[in-house]
Amino acid sequence: VALAWGLRAPFFLYAAVVVVTLLLIVWLLPDEERPGGATLRRGDGSARAALRRSAPTLVNAGTAQVMVQMLRAGRSVLVPLYGTQVLGLDVGAVGVIVSVASLIDFSLFYPAGVVMDRFGRKAAIIPSFVLQGAAMALMPLTGGFASLLLVAALGGLGNGLSTGTMMTLGSDLAPREALAEFLALWRLIGDVGFVGGPLLVGFVAQGAGLGVSGVALGALGAGAATWFAYRVPETLKRPAPQEGVLREPAPPEA
Repeated sequence: VALAWGLRAPFFLYAAVVVVTLLLIVWLLPDEERPGGATLRRGDGSARAALRRSAPTLVNAGTAQVMVQMLRAGRSVLVPLYGTQVLGLDVGAVGVIVSVASLIDFSLFYPAGVVMDRFGRKAAIIPSFVLQGAAMALMPLTGGFASLLLVAALGGLGNGLSTGTMMTLGSDLAPREALAEFLALWRLIGDVGFVGGPLLVGFVAQGAGLGVSGVALGALGAGAATWFAYRVPETLKRPAPQEGVLREPAPPEA
């Protein structure tokens, strides 16, 4: 779209898609109904107490999630910037690169869930951020369309493997008495990293160039993978096997 009608055109297309989506939600999505029309209320302070007990968990796992979201957001900014500003690719070539990476990313949604449920959350989390970090660290070595495409595809592979990992991990870690409150804070922590990623890319690029920004994101990926490996416990709950009976792992709690 940008190649055919200019860089402003995708913004109008994006706005049109948002309007259509909003109309579909208004017309087709049923209203949520609570049993008996009751509103959930907690007057005993159990949610606050549960959140206080969970504060160390939020700080520990949340630190890794900040790094994760900085890497994800920084990657989405760095790939097109590097392609246009350093390699001199046109908007059509960059669009193809981003689209191929996104296609790989989308294709792994279901396999990522299978890995998390069968082998553990960390079995998906750790390799995914190793791959994304490696892709960003390799960015300065690219010299044209083909090499940048390969690096972006590697990043898409890593990001696809991490699909749903952070929210699943948050659900696992959340206390049942304050599930919604915990997940709200968990998401807020992740959004801090999501905002910080592009800022990191910009600040590093301004002082040392976009190639060094890739190395910085690569370091974030390595840091996130290491933190998850050694500081965050595995949260997939497996049932205790009965004597003489072999069972498949139970699905995680929602």
